[in-house]
Amino acid sequence: MANWRTLINSREPAYMIKGSELECIKPDGFMSRFMIYAVRSYTRNPDWWPGSITEPRLHADMRYRVRDADTVSDADVRAGKRPAIVGEFATFDEAMKHIEPFRHVEEIA
Repeated sequence: MANWRTLINSREPAYMIKGSELECIKPDGFMSRFMIYAVRSYTRNPDWWPGSITEPRLHADMRYRVRDADTVSDADVRAGKRPAIVGEFATFDEAMKHIEPFRHVEEIA
């Protein structure tokens, strides 16, 4: 099983910026084609009301962004271009479901 890799330390100010890629994982079985990133997002708090001092207006949240390495060439990577975003999902399971059809299946002899 693959492990999450931290990209931004939680003590850095960039950790709370909307759209920051916080962590990434290279799922097993895809031959390094896809990377899934945990991305900072914010959702509105339904309990917030003007003048509230106990309820925050927004909740810090995560979304999951999928990048596909097949969208760039080796020359593009050497030039600093990043793989294209092929999807953004509310849950990790949705992101995995999106890339599942591309799983590399090895034949067992």
